[in-house]
Amino acid sequence: MKNKVTVLMKIRHFTSPLYVPSIEHSGFIELEGYHFMMAISDPKKDEYHTTLNQYGHKNFMALKRSYKQFRFVWFTEEETYNSSDDYGKALPFFEFDSQDIDVIPWSKQRQMYGSNRAKQKQVVTMDEAAIDKGDNPYKWWVSRKRVSIECGTLHFQ
Repeated sequence: MKNKVTVLMKIRHFTSPLYVPSIEHSGFIELEGYHFMMAISDPKKDEYHTTLNQYGHKNFMALKRSYKQFRFVWFTEEETYNSSDDYGKALPFFEFDSQDIDVIPWSKQRQMYGSNRAKQKQVVTMDEAAIDKGDNPYKWWVSRKRVSIECGTLHFQ
């Protein structure tokens, strides 16, 4: 289903080069935290304990809580990647026209949280961290479901 946004924007989903083959193979960009959530889906699996050890108990539990309520496929209008630990790195990206996929501007998504204090706190913290790294949350777009790469184009920088 296409979004109802009337302004056509070029938007990009930046990703790790490690994820490009699996995205191309599946044909989809999955929700953030996909690999984390798959790894922890069964506490009896080795991946669960490997992931727990990788993140440490405190970070593991925080991510688990966060991903249960707050997962998107993220896009930006920016031509460079300016968020998280990969700040300033030349990363591959999938580029789309905003009208070709089911996305909304982040500013509209955050308005949907209304008076939900927990989500508002998470949004403010995330926006402030992004701004500190030179990113602009008002140029972000989100999808609440995985996105087919059929209408996108892969670019390497």
